[in-house]
Amino acid sequence: MKQTVITAELREKTGKGENRRLRREGLIPGILYGKGTETLSLTLPARQIQQVAAGEGSKLLTLQIPGQAERSVVLKDTQYDFLYKNIRHVDLQEVSLTQRLTVSVPVVIIGEDARKTDGGVVQQQLHELEVECLPTNIPEQLHVDVSELGIGKSVTVGGLNPGEGIQIKTSPEEVVVHISAPSKAEAEEEPSEAAETESGEETAKENA
Repeated sequence: MKQTVITAELREKTGKGENRRLRREGLIPGILYGKGTETLSLTLPARQIQQVAAGEGSKLLTLQIPGQAERSVVLKDTQYDFLYKNIRHVDLQEVSLTQRLTVSVPVVIIGEDARKTDGGVVQQQLHELEVECLPTNIPEQLHVDVSELGIGKSVTVGGLNPGEGIQIKTSPEEVVVHISAPSKAEAEEEPSEAAETESGEETAKENA
């Protein structure tokens, strides 16, 4: 698996004022921790962290800190602003490539455009799932195909195939996506062309 490389700097100053200054400069404050690892305060490039948090690229990262050996890490926790647009702080966890770990993986719905035209509404109920696997096996996304689902049908966690060596920790009974019937308002057909024409003719006569 190709790992995303992120270069960080050790952060000596802390506090709200210092963190605001970093964010204005396109940087994000964070910490690094792990079993047998000294907790370090870091400064990280905001753009790269935003891409990783958005699910772009590998979940397994190579962290480079000047003067230190490279580390394999995962993005363990992300704190956003109140509008949920900008990242304010991140936690990185150093991991062993030979030990399984539990991480959250985004769920992506595919095949919606291929569904038959039955008016069904695709309702995604789970947007992330917890999986356990080796760091090198962390999937970027879990895909759920709804192209063959009709109204009233669902896909549960137990119906997913995450891949070899990957165990989903979320309860298998949990519904990931459900196809619901259209609401009464959506089901009502628009006036036919003939009806619109007759209505228009009647209005014209009244105004004559």
